[in-house]
Amino acid sequence: CMMMAFASCDRRRYRQLISDYAAWLCGTQLQNGMWSYDGQGRGDNSNTQFAVLGLKAAIDSGVALPPVVLRRIDAHFRHSQLRDGGWSYTQGGQATGSMTTAGLSALYITGAMLAEPRKDCGQHVQDTSIERGLEWISKNWSVQGNPGRGGQTWHYYYLYGIERVGVLSALRRLGGHDWFREGAEFLLGSQQPNG
Repeated sequence: CMMMAFASCDRRRYRQLISDYAAWLCGTQLQNGMWSYDGQGRGDNSNTQFAVLGLKAAIDSGVALPPVVLRRIDAHFRHSQLRDGGWSYTQGGQATGSMTTAGLSALYITGAMLAEPRKDCGQHVQDTSIERGLEWISKNWSVQGNPGRGGQTWHYYYLYGIERVGVLSALRRLGGHDWFREGAEFLLGSQQPNG
């Protein structure tokens, strides 16, 4: 989050600091492409998502990353996708909206960073992992709660994930829904009197 904040404030001014944080993240990545939440090598998709978003801020700031770091992230999210097209917090769990948006965001980021020049430039290349994730979002669409978890558990975290997928994919609609409008209307409608 600090890397994203510094990059949004002044990428040039904070480039060295962003670079230092990126080096630390690259050095703490687990071999399976994840980041640990407990210092004992057990990773989860939530911490991994924030590491990926931080690394994207570094790349956007002109910091070069070892390609192996991005390849591990990409491989992790492709191999951890559930049969239904979603992702869970940890291996073997139930798909949730917040973790499915984390998986999709990571694949959009690694896909853009690992893309190699192609002879068929301008032609659409189908990514089945992304398409399956988008189908999960479409089938389970909600701005009222975090799909797969029920109720309000991690609800705003999920809405942030929807925003990330919408921006990274450059899709105006997710599952036929105007994600920005629906999300904004929900947020404005749920704001408390104290702001």
